[in-house]
Amino acid sequence: MRSNKIISLVFAICALAVMLLISLTACQGGGLGFGTTASKASLSEAKMCKSVDLETGEPIEVSDTFTSDTQWIFCSVKVSNAAPETKIGAEWLYVQDEAGGETNYLIADWNTTTEGTHYIPLSIARPENGWPKGDYKIVLYLNDKETLGVPFKVQ
Repeated sequence: MRSNKIISLVFAICALAVMLLISLTACQGGGLGFGTTASKASLSEAKMCKSVDLETGEPIEVSDTFTSDTQWIFCSVKVSNAAPETKIGAEWLYVQDEAGGETNYLIADWNTTTEGTHYIPLSIARPENGWPKGDYKIVLYLNDKETLGVPFKVQ
């Protein structure tokens, strides 16, 4: 009878040791954890361009000047260290025409959620009658906070 109690006690101690080991492993692997210094998401390397790499979203033919008959205008921006469900947004604005009129007219807006580190390609198509000449900009938002503004021109 005494040997059954010893066997039960040894079994219980082994079971507790295994559960403790599993818990410690989960903490180190990010399963439970008590947190580390979290990296903050950021936007950088925003560039206006004539095209983007379809695989990576990186800019090709960087330019801040376009013609009124340019079919597509692109912007490529790098998002870094984004946690899941990080919000990215953009507003395309017509800032000023050649005569000095029109101020910050919203042409289009866009938003999505993302995570990780990668380039995000954005684009806008030419209006039916061509791009009006003047100054433009794209304003980029990170979690609803204005983060970057990238100016460009149509001549």
